[in-house]
Amino acid sequence: MYYQKKVINGLCQLDYIRQQNVQLKDQLSVLLQLEISSLQIQAAERFHQKFIENDQIVELLRYEINTLFIQPKRYQKVTKGDSVHKKFQMIHSDIQNIKKEFLQLKAHFCHFKSTIDTARHLGSSLR
Repeated sequence: MYYQKKVINGLCQLDYIRQQNVQLKDQLSVLLQLEISSLQIQAAERFHQKFIENDQIVELLRYEINTLFIQPKRYQKVTKGDSVHKKFQMIHSDIQNIKKEFLQLKAHFCHFKSTIDTARHLGSSLR
């Protein structure tokens, strides 16, 4: 029961990151349709790469969770008693790390987006 709650919580956190990542990619595609500088395009490309990396990490962690908890019970008995627990702790730690990194990336992207919005607002008020 303990693991079930932790697994569900971990999968929910990964799903949240995945959904937020999709929203950020959508916002990025809107920004790229605007007239922006070459430096801003380079920054946008770096954000895009990070978003793709997040997708891959989230899918890998989901796969690890599924592999760990769907494996046959007899295999779990053959392995050392704490190995499943240790593996889950590692996955849980990885989820916390990716969540922290994602929130930092999201904050940096929001700042990047606001600088573009501010520049556009200033540019349109000067016309």
